[in-house]
Formats: sequence, structure tokens, C-alpha cells
Amino acid sequence: MDSLEGPTAPESAASNKEDTPPEAEQETVLGPDGSPGYQHVVNLAQSLVSLRLVGYVTQAKEVEILGLWDKLPERDRGPVQYPQRYRDHLSHGRFKKPKSGTHNPTDVMAGLESMKRCYLSQGSGPAQRPDASRLVEAICVVLCRVHPQNQSLAGARRSRWSLVLGSYITIRDSVLNHPTLRTKLQLFELNQRTLTQWFNWRKAKLEGLVLHAAVPDASFPLVAPEPMLPVRERPQSLPQMTALLGAPGSTLPAMERPKHLPGASFQPGPSQAPDTMARPGESVAATTTTTATVTAASGDNVAAIVAAVAATVAAVPKTTAWKRRRLQEQRQEAERKGEDFKTKAPFSCICSLCKQPKTKHFGHSRFHSKKRKTMFHFCQAAAGGKTVEQWLEEQRREEEER
Repeated sequence: MDSLEGPTAPESAASNKEDTPPEAEQETVLGPDGSPGYQHVVNLAQSLVSLRLVGYVTQAKEVEILGLWDKLPERDRGPVQYPQRYRDHLSHGRFKKPKSGTHNPTDVMAGLESMKRCYLSQGSGPAQRPDASRLVEAICVVLCRVHPQNQSLAGARRSRWSLVLGSYITIRDSVLNHPTLRTKLQLFELNQRTLTQWFNWRKAKLEGLVLHAAVPDASFPLVAPEPMLPVRERPQSLPQMTALLGAPGSTLPAMERPKHLPGASFQPGPSQAPDTMARPGESVAATTTTTATVTAASGDNVAAIVAAVAATVAAVPKTTAWKRRRLQEQRQEAERKGEDFKTKAPFSCICSLCKQPKTKHFGHSRFHSKKRKTMFHFCQAAAGGKTVEQWLEEQRREEEER
């Protein structure tokens, strides 16, 4: 197995010195991220990889590693800038917030979870991806070349990533056990998940560069060959509709005036809010009645007015339309068989104080206290003139004082 893994530490160090010409050390080599001095990073990584065979650092090896470390750019000798993982708001999930049982907004801050995992958990330290450091990434690249595939050791099959991770752990332990090198080199912890994630990301990126090399750059002119038409201004209101249906504040019957017209705001009050679900034929009937009213009001521009009214009617969702058609079919089937068709009444939560639905539209609200673990409800009709905003502010203040 030694012949497969490569030369020993002294032989590899000597071969690195012989194969590296003096002119190459003076040239500026750019890394994958475009930063100079990448040749010194690779030389140090190759020197550290030789530690995987011995597991300790000799005095000559210490001098060699410190000499290569002094040649690194200032950026690579500085502290590692770990990627930020703490977020106040999540980007996925139903409520875009962490669960209150494990993470409260008052006890979560940047670095707290990583510190807890370091001291309180077993075998689950905060591992990073190799690309957080150019030196660690170069070490992983060399180890991936040393271990190109799975191997069988003493009859046991070991995966490629367990071999790479085992070699890296040996190198990291050798550096951390040395009193001088552990103050210079920052070799953070890796695990198999972060290692495979980095390898797949790097492989996809390199493959994308190869494919993009054969695609010519698209160059489009910023100026059109022919002058474009001027921007059409959107009309603020329709004079024909205003003349027929009246001003926004006029009093007309509910079925003669459409509820959603351009330029007119219609906000139903508590007495006008629907208490039950609309039946399958109500939307079509309302549209037909409105169209007939507009047609009877004037004989000029009837087609334009009817098209404008039809366009402003809110579109029914597909699921709602399908449920209405299904309900209508069931009702017709029951009538054909001579049976009574019974439907469930729509659910509505009624307030016991004002006898109105418990919605924001009727002046209701609620506040969940995490410390008291209780849901408090508010009814504006029984609050004695207190608004919803005032009540919520009082509840939040009491929650903070507890």
C-alpha cells in the first residue's frame, strides 16, 4: 500500500525542491479566485500532505514549513474569514422564522450556536467547507489526487472520502500537536458532508467553465435600429363609466354599480361584508345584471363599456370554480334522484361579545404570549374606545417587562 500512496516525507520534500525552478518562485501566479501568490500556497500544501504518512513533525520539517509559510501572501497568513451563517430571518419555511421552542429571538446571536456545539455536543463541531481557506482547499485538492477512488484495506472497503478525510485529520493533528505550527496555520475541522459538498461544487464549476469556453459571448446593441413608439400613458379614469355609473361617492343600488372599477375605491363596511360563501351562479348573475344595467343606461359605446366592466370583474380561481361546478353537479344529481341535497354551513368564528366574525375587518385581533404561553383576544366593540394598535402595544410592552 505504501507504493500506491506515494513517496515518503523526506523524498517528497526533496523532489518538490528539485522540481520547482527558482524562476517559478519569482513569478506571480494567480489562484482560482484571481489572487496572486498561489504557487506558495500549493508548495505549502504539498509539504503538509507529506505529514499524512508519519503523523509527526520533525525539526527539519518544521523549518521547511515555516519557510514556506513566510512566503505566503499577507491574506493567506491572516486569520481565516469564515462565511456568515447566522440569519435573523429564514429564506424558507411557512413562517420564515425559527421554531420558538429551540430558538427565541432574544437568545440567538451570531456565533452562539457554534459555541454551544463546540462545548456541549459530542462529535458535531462546527465544520466548514474547504474553500473557506486557500491553504485548506489546496490540501484537499492534493489529497483528492492521492486518493482517486475507493480502496480495500485488510478486506474492508473504504470510500474515497473517508480516506481523504482520514489523511486530512492526520495532517491537522500533526499541526495542532506542534507548539510552533499551531500558532501559524489554521486548519479547521472538516467532515464528509462539507467535503463532498465542496467537491461537487468545484467539479460543477470547472465543468461549467469548459462548456462556456465553446459558447461565443453574446453582444447585443444597446440602441434599437429603429426608434420605438413613445410610452403610452395610462388613463386615470374612464369618463364614460363615470357618466353612466356616477361619481365614487354617489348612491346607487348594489347590483347596478360594479364593485371594482378603475379609479374608484370601494371598501365594504362591516354591515356589507358577506357572512356566507357565494354560490356557484352568483358571480355570473352579478356580471349579467351589471351588463344589462349599463346597456339600458346608454346606447352609445355599449361594446366598449361592457368590455371594460367584464375586464374589471375579479377572476375566479381555478380551484374555486371547480368546487362550484362540482357542487352544482351534486345538487343536480340529487334533484334528479329526488333526494334532499344538504351542504355544510361555512365555518365562521363568532365573537361572544359583539356577535361578529373574529376578523380584522370587524375590529378583532389576537396576541400570542410566548412567556405566558397564552393567546389573548381583542374585541374593539367591548374595549371602551381602545384601538387595536393601542392594545397590541400594551401587550408587547407587558411581554417585554416580564
